[in-house]
Amino acid sequence: MPITIRYQTVKKEWEKVAEEADIPEDVPFVWYDMAQPTLEESELLTSKFGFDHLVMEDIVQTVPRPKFKDYQDYQILVYHAIHEKDYRAKPINVLMKHNLLITYHHESLDYLEDVQQALSSVHPSDMEPVDMALLILDKIIDQYFDYVHEVEDQVFSFEDRHVNDTMDKYLMDDVFQIRSVLIKLKRVMLPMLELIQHLKQEGNFAKTEQQRFYIHSSFHFLKSFFSISFSASKRLIFSSGFSGRVLDLP
Repeated sequence: MPITIRYQTVKKEWEKVAEEADIPEDVPFVWYDMAQPTLEESELLTSKFGFDHLVMEDIVQTVPRPKFKDYQDYQILVYHAIHEKDYRAKPINVLMKHNLLITYHHESLDYLEDVQQALSSVHPSDMEPVDMALLILDKIIDQYFDYVHEVEDQVFSFEDRHVNDTMDKYLMDDVFQIRSVLIKLKRVMLPMLELIQHLKQEGNFAKTEQQRFYIHSSFHFLKSFFSISFSASKRLIFSSGFSGRVLDLP
């Protein structure tokens, strides 16, 4: 797919251009979104933007865990969104260098459209790459809400359907289908919780009060998801008649 380029003007407005040659020289901030990039586009990370070859090889060829890396003149974040069909992780790599931010991902990420729409309304005019990275994190966590509440609704629906049922194959299938979704969500969200905990303690990432507030809020929101998941699991145990050991989440 074509690389999407957006930049902030000296008047603090956001513009979108098709070609890099159309970016004015004096812009304070540029965002390149590389969605489903070709091999040639991926090579720009090293040949044009100057990122280390071995570091970029990890981004291009593997599915890295959520992490933050602080190098000499750039920083890298890896976030995990959730795939809408099978709940697996969808990585997004966020590369920050001076006044430049690059999002690099092998799958489409619809919530980036929300980020683009929110640029001028939710952040200060003097935007930094860290502000953009935190805005992306905020949209990912919003997506988590949707999936966790969807599972909670499935548990309530299960209770309604099976309130008078005895144990049978269909009930067991329902139970283990919901349990499977809970496990998949936990496998995505737990490493992200660990990443945000690391960002809370990282001195070279969030520098302003507002940035630190975003991280603190994100951490507590994500912790609340685990409370919802735990509650859903316990309701499932009670409603199904299974033992807690059978339904405990790994």
